[in-house]
Amino acid sequence: MVKEEKPKIIFVMGLAFTGSTLFSLYLGKHKGIINLGEVDNLENDFNEKVRCTCGNILRTCQFWNNIKVKLDGSIDTPNFELSNESERSAFDKKGLSIKKLLVAIGVDPVWVYGKKFMESYIQKNVAFFSLLSANFKSTDYFVDCSKNYSRIELLLKHKEIDGYVIKLTRDPLRLFHSNLKRKKKTRNMIPFKVLREAFFLCLRDRQSQNLFEQIPNEKKIIVDFDKFRYNPIKEYNKVLKLIYPNDDLPIEFDRKLYLRNQHVYVGNRWLFREDLDKIFLKRDKTEDYSLSQIAIFTYKTMRRFFNIKS
Repeated sequence: MVKEEKPKIIFVMGLAFTGSTLFSLYLGKHKGIINLGEVDNLENDFNEKVRCTCGNILRTCQFWNNIKVKLDGSIDTPNFELSNESERSAFDKKGLSIKKLLVAIGVDPVWVYGKKFMESYIQKNVAFFSLLSANFKSTDYFVDCSKNYSRIELLLKHKEIDGYVIKLTRDPLRLFHSNLKRKKKTRNMIPFKVLREAFFLCLRDRQSQNLFEQIPNEKKIIVDFDKFRYNPIKEYNKVLKLIYPNDDLPIEFDRKLYLRNQHVYVGNRWLFREDLDKIFLKRDKTEDYSLSQIAIFTYKTMRRFFNIKS
């Protein structure tokens, strides 16, 4: 009996506005890689009327319909259901909550959510990846750019997952500026926006830093997204050297990306415009951004408080 290989998963982790959606799409251009988008949102964001990047709505998208059929007929993945009618897992719920804060500061998710719940959560995700691996034999890696760092940590520790991590970074102050501009409905109840956003951004940054430090060097890499935009072949080859250490590296990089060649239906909504069929990776432009001295001082102080490494 031939033993099935472990599913190989590339986890793309990064704070908001670090370019994880776009970088994952460029990874998906590789013939041996399938980009799944934010896997933690696949179940509840599945709707037959939602548009996939391939141009079809999910009802007529053969890729996702085939996966749905496999899932519905599988006895190994009874809890992984592509349906917006199913209740979103408490562990994957968006927005601010006491439980998510506890996990972010380092409290064991088993203590917060319960042992039975976490075992079921891990089992269904591992089974989902295993099903994909068994049905896409010619695919070497699957990309998951979920933003839930605790989820990534749990799955990396599982013996049935062969996980790799790409951590995306950008200029810290520019990142803070982008986060200040973004509306956060679940945080509006908390006053002092600059202090609030500096705290939550640094809290997540510290959580990702702690996670990244635990991962073996042969399983991880840091990519500066701004450098990727300026010199994509260099950053792209760094990743390929990690996951395909014995292969020759490409000497050219096509900045054009045809969305119709991929199947993603979760993530930034601009991806799913009917008139958008391709993307061109522009060189990074040093755009002006304005932060008050108080905002800069607050953010830098918060980074020192959380011991965020540059």
